[in-house]
Amino acid sequence: MQVFKSSIEADTSELNWNIEEFETIDKSIDTLLKYLEKDLPYIEKLNFHFLNSTAIWMPRIDQEVFATLTSTDLNIISNTTLKKELTSYYSFAKRRFDIYINRYASIMEDASKNIFSTRFNELWNTKKGAMVPHDYEALKKDNEYLYFLRSLKHQLWFYIREPLQNAKKRADALLESLEKEYRKLEQK
Repeated sequence: MQVFKSSIEADTSELNWNIEEFETIDKSIDTLLKYLEKDLPYIEKLNFHFLNSTAIWMPRIDQEVFATLTSTDLNIISNTTLKKELTSYYSFAKRRFDIYINRYASIMEDASKNIFSTRFNELWNTKKGAMVPHDYEALKKDNEYLYFLRSLKHQLWFYIREPLQNAKKRADALLESLEKEYRKLEQK
């Protein structure tokens, strides 16, 4: 069970990092929408927000520990409730979490081919920390780009932020259950 605990603690650390990163992406989208929709003048810091709004981090939940245990014998865990929690956590990771993350990545991949390529000088210039628009004034009136940004805000929540929060909540609950089980075993 210590292997599970270590794996879930590592998941939690990665989930926390991704939650923070995707919050910055959400804020970048808000900033861009504010500037574009309110017809505000171009400022250089927007280049960072254009870049950041397109970031694709690929959060993951390490499923190898569970796969290894299920291929041998999951019955070494005698606590039925804990076993169900573990199974539920890894089932969520495999079915919903991974699928949603990949859908979001597909959205961004499609946008890089069909939207960004005609509106920006390049995608993800991390050395400069910027994505520079060809014509900022045209972006303000670009219904396709504005639609993309508004939709991305919702897709970011649905495909990334909500699953990350859900995974974090599940991981925290599972760690608490594992701790309780350890304490019971130590008392025996």
